[in-house]
Amino acid sequence: MLSHEEMIGLQAEKHGLVQSNNFRSRESYVLHLMHTFAYLQAAKLADGKRVLDLGCNTGYGTKIISASVSCVVGVDVSKEAISAARQQHLEIEKIQFELIDGKCLPFDDNQFDMITSFQVIEHIVDYEIFIGELKRVLSPSGFTMFTTPNAVLRLEPGMQPWNEFHVCEFNHGELVDLLETFFSSVQVYGLFATEAVYAVEEARVRQAREQARQQPDRASRCEPKGLLQANRDRLRSLIPASIRARVRRVRHAFRNSHADVAAFVAHHGVEDFSYQGHDLERALDLVALCTDREDSIVNLPFAA
Repeated sequence: MLSHEEMIGLQAEKHGLVQSNNFRSRESYVLHLMHTFAYLQAAKLADGKRVLDLGCNTGYGTKIISASVSCVVGVDVSKEAISAARQQHLEIEKIQFELIDGKCLPFDDNQFDMITSFQVIEHIVDYEIFIGELKRVLSPSGFTMFTTPNAVLRLEPGMQPWNEFHVCEFNHGELVDLLETFFSSVQVYGLFATEAVYAVEEARVRQAREQARQQPDRASRCEPKGLLQANRDRLRSLIPASIRARVRRVRHAFRNSHADVAAFVAHHGVEDFSYQGHDLERALDLVALCTDREDSIVNLPFAA
């Protein structure tokens, strides 16, 4: 397992830049919508606040939040991401972007009223370092909003993350247990979508899980599968790998022709998503609101 410093180095060097246009597949568009929706909801809580966007990538979400804040700072460990963010959002005075080392935040104690850290905590090795710094720069009355993938949807029992940049993925109970060691109040909700949009992301993670299981180094990290699944795997193994790969490519090309993607984009958007406080096992993503405020009240008023 990589150390905290080694994982930061991997993220800084190799983690890709987020694309917010020119989608080549329904899957990439749905991922964009999932992440954009989180920022749109965060913006509803950010009115007049000093906000830190921790793990901002190219700043597409930092820009969304900037519409309602007093000021917002986006930070990331990737030099390439911060460079792109600065170039893309030069015109917005309330935004600044900073390159960080992933261990120390270059800010004063209690500097921010709100911190967003979206799709980051699953990349972390040392939570004490990560959340300790986050809490240091957060005001006593402030709150933090995390988002992270839902492990129940993505992984089989005992399976390690198939995303090479993820250290640990959480179910909602595990996420609460972790965050309650640092915050006095933790509320977790799930991200859901309309049937057509939900099906796209569900199929994407199912395919990624299947591919990971077929890789020897990944398969050895999973618990033994049930008899039914084992029989399916044996039948699948009788089909040459080249043919299986060709079938996957044909299916993918059919599903993601230019016309198909354009039609999907035209008919679906962030309005297809919602946060709910129930049935979290089926959630596409998890969102957590955390605070040490004495009244312990930070709610998602837009969550069902």
